Amino acid sequence: MEEKIKQINPELHRYLFTVTTFSKLLAMFLFILLPFVGFYLGMQYQQKITTSAQIQIQKPVTPTLILNTFIKITSPVGGEVWVEGKTYNITWSSSGVKKINISAVMGGHDLGHIAFGINASIDKYPWTIPVGEISGFGQSSSNDIKVRVEDNENTNIYAENDIPFTIVSTNSKQSECNTGSDCQSGAKCTISGPLIANQPPHKVCVSEGQMVPLLK
Repeated sequence: MEEKIKQINPELHRYLFTVTTFSKLLAMFLFILLPFVGFYLGMQYQQKITTSAQIQIQKPVTPTLILNTFIKITSPVGGEVWVEGKTYNITWSSSGVKKINISAVMGGHDLGHIAFGINASIDKYPWTIPVGEISGFGQSSSNDIKVRVEDNENTNIYAENDIPFTIVSTNSKQSECNTGSDCQSGAKCTISGPLIANQPPHKVCVSEGQMVPLLK
């Protein structure tokens, strides 16, 4: 090929095949420069791929609020004497619970729901104890009553008063307490929980926070 070009066009042959000082310098420059250019372009390409992959992998992180979920009964606390037909406040504190159910338990046996699906934030529910709640079982009283407050959505989250309280029937003499005839002037008659385990409730007179003797 070179010979044919030399025969046809000597000037072109000289231009194409003569190595000049400039061409040597240019070749040397390119020989040194091209690896650096290739390395730089390769790094830019790698960075572009990595950034693109990170954008695809990364997902927006939604902050999660971790709540300390609990229920605590504040009334009854245990030892109270409540009477069928009268109204008493069941109170509680809670966190992380929207709605609650309230039920009564006697000796570990469910007496049924008192309230169902009420707002936990109200922290109080007035319970009018049905006549027959205890007397319907043929008993004049029971000193083994507990209240259970549970999460409406997750019944594994619940609370019961640790110490049981007493419910007496309206016909029970234990519910008859007359300040005027049973206690001295200035003292108030009330029904007390059992002082001894498994003993029935009894009348007491209280004056300025202290128990005083009954008149009879």
